[in-house]
Amino acid sequence: ACGYIHSGGDDRSLRDTPMSHLLGGIGWRRKGVRKDGPIRVSCVGDSITFHGCASNESMTYPSQLQRLLGTGYEVHNFGDSGKCLLKNGLCGNGGDPIPQCDGDCSYWHQDTFPGALHSSPDIVTIMLGTNDAKYCNFYSTERNGSPRGIGVGYREAYLDMIDMFRRLPSNPKIYVAIPPPLTHPPGHPDLPPPFNMSSNVINGIYPVLIRSIAADAGVDGIIDTWSALGGVDMNPDKTCDGCHPKDEAFGIIAKTFAAEILLGGEMQYGSMPEEQ
Repeated sequence: ACGYIHSGGDDRSLRDTPMSHLLGGIGWRRKGVRKDGPIRVSCVGDSITFHGCASNESMTYPSQLQRLLGTGYEVHNFGDSGKCLLKNGLCGNGGDPIPQCDGDCSYWHQDTFPGALHSSPDIVTIMLGTNDAKYCNFYSTERNGSPRGIGVGYREAYLDMIDMFRRLPSNPKIYVAIPPPLTHPPGHPDLPPPFNMSSNVINGIYPVLIRSIAADAGVDGIIDTWSALGGVDMNPDKTCDGCHPKDEAFGIIAKTFAAEILLGGEMQYGSMPEEQ
């Protein structure tokens, strides 16, 4: 699950991709290229990073991002399904007021985390928070601090994780991503969002809170997948369950990541060239 993601099929360099023709046309040049090889991108996240509802491994957003960036980059997938940014985040389907969660689902305590730390990244992207939005995690003062429900523990854990990556010898650029919107399962507007996650947290709190965390940490950029997918107006059909994106949505996410990494977000995802 973790490691270099091959784009499959065509093995052209970045200069031969549709992305490169556009970038060349606006005078873009790569900066900070590793002298000993491609630029290494480590994508830290949960199931949305690991696989979500992609039809196959080649359609996850890290895989699609690899194809967009070309072989001048190596994209590594450090997604871990069900995991939280909170240092004592729980597994399960949430529950409020009756707890329905147990077990250790903190990203901090999984083998995936040291794998990411030891990946010698030039770029780190962090997209964690969807599982923290379960009621038993986000609205617990034991896990998420006080005052209740504003993300005190989430903020502290995020700042700590950014600091750990920033201290790496590879001196990576760090980007934080606002997770995709949460909605009802496709075809079932009468049902609540899945996994007892809070739509208020994902659709209301995170777009503001994560920008605040990014500003406090002085990261290199914010990747706003929430807005790119339509925010509260996202079409539920872009997901399999109201939470996990499908192939088309992963393509939008990949283009949003690429735009921020390559162009500082100057290009909107809808105008990005298609991969070939």
